[in-house]
Amino acid sequence: HISAPNGQPAPEVAFQLTSMTGGVSRQDAPNVLFRVLGAVVCALFALQAVWIFMHPPEIKFWTLCHWVGQGLLCIFAGAAGCYLEMKGGRALLEVEMTKFTLNRILVSLFYFWLGCYIMDIAHYGFWQTTLARVTGILAWVVSAGNLAVSCMCGSGGALAQGQDVVPAQATQATAPKSDHHGVRNSVLPSAPDLEAQATWMV
Repeated sequence: HISAPNGQPAPEVAFQLTSMTGGVSRQDAPNVLFRVLGAVVCALFALQAVWIFMHPPEIKFWTLCHWVGQGLLCIFAGAAGCYLEMKGGRALLEVEMTKFTLNRILVSLFYFWLGCYIMDIAHYGFWQTTLARVTGILAWVVSAGNLAVSCMCGSGGALAQGQDVVPAQATQATAPKSDHHGVRNSVLPSAPDLEAQATWMV
C-alpha cells in the first residue's frame, strides 16, 4: 500500500483506483464525451446502409457496383469508427503523448470527411435526409472537439513532462554517489583540516 504523507493515496495509486472503478476525472471528461459522440455518429453513419440496400438501383453493372460499394462503405467505416472509439485512447495517452495527439488529429480529419460525405449521400425520403444531415453536423462537432482535445492534451503533456524533468535532475544532483561496491561515498575532511582541529583542541 502506497500513501502520501497526508494519508491520501499516492497519485499513481489514485489513478489505478479511478481506472478500476470506472470513474472519469474532470480532465478526461471532454475526451470521453467526444468519444461517446463519435461512437453515436459512426453508428448513425452505418445506419445509412439500411436505406441504401432497401432501394436498389436499376440493373446496370456500373450502377450496381457503386450501390454495393456505397452501402459497404457505410457499414465498414461506421463499424471501424465505433470499435476505435469504444477501445478508447486513454492507454495511448499513457504510453506517449505525441502518439495520442496525432491519433486525435487523424480522428478529427476522419469525422470531417464523414460529415462532408454523408450530407448528400442519398435522397430516400424526409427522415433519411434529415438523419443524414444531423449526422453530418454531429460529425463536424466531434471533429472540432477532437482537435481541441488534442491541443489541450498536447500542451498539458508538455507542461507535465517539464515538471517531471526538473525534480529528476535535482535528485540526481543532490543524491550521494556510490562506488562500484555499492557503498556511498561520504565527504572526508582533508589533512590540513584535521591538523587545524587538533591544534584547536590542544
